[in-house]
Amino acid sequence: MAIAIASLVVTIAAIAYAWRCGGRPERQGAVILGIMLAVNALGHAFVPLIYKTVDPIGLAVDLIGLVGFSWLGLVSRRLWPLWAGSLQLLSTGAHFVRALHIPVRAPVYYWMKSLPTVAVILLLIFGTWAYTRQERKSKQRSSRT
Repeated sequence: MAIAIASLVVTIAAIAYAWRCGGRPERQGAVILGIMLAVNALGHAFVPLIYKTVDPIGLAVDLIGLVGFSWLGLVSRRLWPLWAGSLQLLSTGAHFVRALHIPVRAPVYYWMKSLPTVAVILLLIFGTWAYTRQERKSKQRSSRT
């Protein structure tokens, strides 16, 4: 339970940080992550978490992330969304492993589908930090001239 609460707090903080300090791609990434968070919360309010078969809510969330971050990686001039899309592909792949009835223990399935998304959150934070650092350097250069 503590891990879930910590994850929620970090996710909301990452979304707020990207929205407040990031450029357009970081804000769009924050929106994608916010949609993923909302679908997950609303979906699991009606459908319990499932680890023994494919979790339909988890699959929907990961597909939203896969499509959203892949699209963002194609239209933006940032590298982090491409990495985020790739990580979401790994997360989505975990559901297909479960759908193919490959024997995977429930805790392993949980980590296979969750850890790549945690890395996406860290990428959003890093991408926002890199953008703010670049903007700061750009302002310093322009003030020198």
